[in-house]
Order: sequence, then C-alpha cells, then structure tokens
Amino acid sequence: MKGTGKGNRMDVGEPWKDFHVYAIEWYPDRIEFFYDDLRYFVFRKEKDSTESTWPYDKPQFLILNLAIGGSWGGSQGVDEALLPHRFEIDYVRFYKPKG
Repeated sequence: MKGTGKGNRMDVGEPWKDFHVYAIEWYPDRIEFFYDDLRYFVFRKEKDSTESTWPYDKPQFLILNLAIGGSWGGSQGVDEALLPHRFEIDYVRFYKPKG
C-alpha cells in the first residue's frame, strides 16, 4: 500500500437492506462522491498535480466487484463462513455533459 489514498467515511447503517444510489460527478478540477444524494467527499486536483497524483485526465474504466478479505490481500485466505454472498446491482448509468 502506497498510502496515497484520499477519502472519507460515513455511517450508513445497514446499506444491504435496501438499494441505494452511489454517484460520482467528475469535473476537470475535482471528483465528487455521493450516497443517496448526499455529497460526502470531494477529491480536488492540486495545483502541482502530476500524473501519479491526478491520473484522471486520461480515459478511465468502471469496475464493479465484490471484494472479500479486507486488507489481507489473500495472505490469510477467506473465511468460508462468509459465503455465499450476493452482489446485486439494479442499474449503472453514465451521463456526459452537453457541449
């Protein structure tokens, strides 16, 4: 782990009991993160940014996955008692600004 990650935390109770809307709004100078219309984090491009600190000027890909195992990286295996899991996604939408 490089320790370069930035983020925020919020208590959302039991999010698995209902569907929720997770959103990202991407601007040239910042990326805003939302949970059910509540903006909880803004990642801003710093003035002296390099490609290693702000790689978002290049095309990106969206990957949705269910990660099990935390920060172990597989070194301690996966607790089989956690399985099976189900990862349900109702929809994914992508909007591009006009102009």
